[in-house]
Amino acid sequence: MAVALAGALVVIAAAPPSGAVPETGTGSRCVSLAERAERYGVRVDDSATSVSVQGRTIPLTEAGLSDVRPGSSQVALWFHSLAWLIPVAQRSPEAALGAVERYSAALPDPGAGARREVQWERGWSEGQIRRRLETLECLYRRTGSPVVARAARGLGDALLDDRRYYGLPLHPPHNHGAQANVVLTRAGRLFDRPEWVAVARARVLRDREAAFAECGMSDEQSSAYQWLNVSLWDRLARRLDVPADPAPRRAAEALVRPDGVVEPVGGGGARTNTAHGGELWCPDLGWAASTRGGMHHVVRFGPATTRHGHQDHGAVTWFTRGRPVLVDRGAAPKDDAAAAAWAGSRAAHSTLERVDAPPVVAMTGRITGQDAYLLEERGGDGLRRSLRITPDAVTVVDDSATSATAPASSTWIQHWHFAPGWLPVVDDDGTATGELEASDGARVRLACRESGRPVAPIPVRVTSYVGASSSPAWDMQCRARGRSVSFSSTVSWIEGAGTAGTAR
Repeated sequence: MAVALAGALVVIAAAPPSGAVPETGTGSRCVSLAERAERYGVRVDDSATSVSVQGRTIPLTEAGLSDVRPGSSQVALWFHSLAWLIPVAQRSPEAALGAVERYSAALPDPGAGARREVQWERGWSEGQIRRRLETLECLYRRTGSPVVARAARGLGDALLDDRRYYGLPLHPPHNHGAQANVVLTRAGRLFDRPEWVAVARARVLRDREAAFAECGMSDEQSSAYQWLNVSLWDRLARRLDVPADPAPRRAAEALVRPDGVVEPVGGGGARTNTAHGGELWCPDLGWAASTRGGMHHVVRFGPATTRHGHQDHGAVTWFTRGRPVLVDRGAAPKDDAAAAAWAGSRAAHSTLERVDAPPVVAMTGRITGQDAYLLEERGGDGLRRSLRITPDAVTVVDDSATSATAPASSTWIQHWHFAPGWLPVVDDDGTATGELEASDGARVRLACRESGRPVAPIPVRVTSYVGASSSPAWDMQCRARGRSVSFSSTVSWIEGAGTAGTAR
C-alpha cells in the first residue's frame, strides 16, 4: 500500500486483490501521479470522505464535487486527475471506487463543443481527461472493477474527438497529442478498446512527418520538450509498430553537454542524458549547437516565441573545460508568476536587451565559420549579432541595434548569465574587475566595449531556476543609453587563479 510519511509517499508492496491486472513498471508511474497531486496541494483525508485542495476541504459527495473551483490551472489539473485516489485504493479499494462513481455522476462530460473554460472547470480539458484516464488505469490494475472500466470508457472515447487532440488536422503536432496517443494505446489494450489503439496509430502515421522539422527539432522551442517528444515518439513507434525517425534523437543529442546535462533552453525541467557530441543546425526553427574539443554551445534565434519557448533570440550558452560557464536561467515554477515571467524574458538570457522593448518577432541566422554565426532581427530594433565561439572564448564581434521609435534615453543591456558557482571578483575597494572565479580557482574574464569605448561590467544578483530548486547566480551586465548601440564583448578563459576577493 502507499502511506503518507513525513510528507512523502512511501510504497509498501501488497498483493493486488482478485480481478486486478498487474503490469510490470506500473507501480512507479502510479506513485509519480499521486506524488504530483500532493505536490500541488491536493490531499485526501484518511477516511476518504473529503479532499483538501490547497487548504479548502471538499466533501467527496456529488454536491461537493459539483461545486469544485480548484483555482490555478495546475491545481485544477491535478485535482481532476483523481491521482489522489491512488493511495486510497491501496488502503481501501471500496472507498476509491465510491469516489470514482460520485465524481463521474457529479461532473459528466459537457461535450467537446462546450466552451474551453467550462471544460476546464468541469474536469474535461484534454490534459485533465488524459491524466484521469492514467489514474483509472492504476485503479483498474489494482481493483479490476467494472466501475473503473465504465468511467475509463467515457474518457477514452472523449480523447477520440479531434477537438480534444493536439495534433492534425486541427492543430500542429504537440507533445500533448503524442502523450494522448501513448495513453490511448496503453489504456485501449487494458480496457479492451481496440478502436482507441487504432485511432492512436492512425494519428501517429498522419502526424509523424509534421512533428519534427527536417533538422530533427520540434517547434516547441525547448531542449527539455525536445527530449520529451523524442521519448514519446520512440515509445509510440515501438508500441504501434511504425518506423522511427532517427533525426529527432540526433538533434536532441546535440543539446547534451559533455557532462551529460541537457542544456536547459526554454521551458521544462532539468534533464540528463548520455553525451554523444554532434552538431545541430536548424535555421528554420532557430537552433545551432556543437560539441568540439570539450566545448559545447547552443545559440538561439528563429521565429517568434511560442509554446514552451523563451524570449531568447540571440542567446548563447557555453560549456568548456568540464564546466558550464554561460547558461540560461531555466524555468521558474508555474505558480510563481513573477519569477516565471522573468525567467522567460530576454533579461534572463545571454543576449542584448533594450529595456521595455517589445518581443523579437523573428531572427534569421547563418553560419559564417566554424562555430561562428551572424544573427539578424527582422523588424523591431534590427538587432545584428555576430558570434564566434571557441573552447577559450565567446566573442560577440558585433552587437548592434537602432530603434527609430524608442526614446533617446533608452537603456540597452548586454546580459552575460553565468552558471551558479561563478562569483564576481572585486578589488580592494569592492569594485568589480570584470573577472569571475569558481570555487576551485578557475577564472574567466568579461571585457565589453561600446562604440569602441570600454564599458565596466556590472554584476547583478539573479536566481537560477535550473533543477528542482532555485540557486543564486550572477548576471554580468554591460550597459549603454541612446536610440542605438554597438557592443563588442568577449568572455575568455584565464589560465591560473589569483587571490582577489569575490562578491558573495
